[in-house]
This record gives sequence, C-alpha cells and structure tokens, in this order.
Amino acid sequence: MKALNSSLWLLAWSLVNGPVLAASVDWRFPVGLSYANGIYDVKDAVEKNTSVSVYTVIPVGLSFHPYVEFTDIGLGVGASFGPAKLLVGDLTSYIVPVGADVRYTLFRNSNVSPYVRGGLRYSLAGGDFLSSGDPGFFAAGGIEFFRAQGGVCLGIEAGYDASEIEVDIGSRSRAVKPGALTISLFAVL
Repeated sequence: MKALNSSLWLLAWSLVNGPVLAASVDWRFPVGLSYANGIYDVKDAVEKNTSVSVYTVIPVGLSFHPYVEFTDIGLGVGASFGPAKLLVGDLTSYIVPVGADVRYTLFRNSNVSPYVRGGLRYSLAGGDFLSSGDPGFFAAGGIEFFRAQGGVCLGIEAGYDASEIEVDIGSRSRAVKPGALTISLFAVL
C-alpha cells in the first residue's frame, strides 16, 4: 500500500511539474567522426599471437552521442554509440562502444561552449578472435562552436575510454582497451 501511495504521489507530481521540466530541457544530437588509437593495440594482440595478418585497420568511425541538457543548470545526461571500428584481413572483426554519461556545459548561451562529461562504457565486439569484455569508465572534454546562433553547431572532443574487449587466442585471452584515447569532430543537430 505504501508503494502504491508513493507511485500515485510521483504520478501527480509529474503531471503538475512535467510541462515545466519539459520547457527547461534542450535535446541535442551530436554526430560525427571519431579516431580511436586503441584499435592498433587490438591489431597487435591478434598478430602477435596468431598467424593472422590484419591488412586494414579503420581507426576512424561514426559516433552518435545524443543527450538532454537541463538548461537552467547546465547538467545533462546522454548516451554514446561509437566510434564503430573495423579490422579486415585474414579476419573480419568489429568493435562498437556503447555507454551512458553525465555532462556539464559552461557558457551554454555563448558561441564557444566548453563541456566535460563522464560515465561508463561497454564495448560490443565480435568477429574473428574478438569478444566483448569488461565495462570501464569514460571521461571526455570538448568545445561546441556557434552554439548561441541556433541551428547546427560544430564541436571537437578528446576522451579516454577504459572499457576492455577480449582478444581470444585458443586457450589464452588478453584484455585490450580498444578505445583508449579518442578524438572526435562532430556536428550537433
């Protein structure tokens, strides 16, 4: 009964305050290209422990980081997808990091708006010799340009991803950070 009363109170509060909260949020959709240097560590781990050659490493992938910002206080919450990475050669493998984060934006009404964000990431991996591993902490800082003008703005970001994937070689496996350092260029829609 106590849980029902709490649920009814929460529903009533949401109906009264929902329109106010909805008016004070800003949905943003950054999409762009990201470079992740950890993919070379994955390539090295595969090549050192097998007779497989990796001909092509594509360290740049598509990233999508939608978030909602509470405009009164500059805090926001978001999700992360990417950068998607691919290894091609005697093997074909993929890595796609996914995650959630909390962010804080400074100077939200300025043309140059720096921000920081941090959260957790998990790398989905598959194909030859790769499997998903352990989640890890993610931290990044960046700047959005032309934000106050409305419409599409541009941005740049540097981040660190501590999530790991498993490079499976027979009875052995090795944990590798496929994201490690990431550099992103994006447009915010």
